[in-house]
Amino acid sequence: MLACGGSASIRMNDTCLQVFSVPRGSTGLFLFGDTRQRALPFGAGNLCVTGDVHRLPPVLADSHCCAHYDVDLWYAPETRFIQAGETWHFQYLYWDHGAGQRNLSSGLAITFAP
Repeated sequence: MLACGGSASIRMNDTCLQVFSVPRGSTGLFLFGDTRQRALPFGAGNLCVTGDVHRLPPVLADSHCCAHYDVDLWYAPETRFIQAGETWHFQYLYWDHGAGQRNLSSGLAITFAP
């Protein structure tokens, strides 16, 4: 399950992406795009993010099977183009050791505020 912690305010710059129930110690990354599509089979999951797709740096799932990424909306080259009023769609892509292939989290839409 994918969730957003903090706010979606560009001014506050405290957006945190959090994913739960991923394999402990697995490496993954958050993907985001400006368009959402119907579920497209991909690995052991379904890809929902499409359009102008970007990725954030890789993160490691902790001992509680969670991974998070603090989104820097001011300075990070991966996200500094996001503007207030825009909706972006996020997913977490990770290697599922149990399934022996890639898997994806649920999708999450975030509309950013000033």
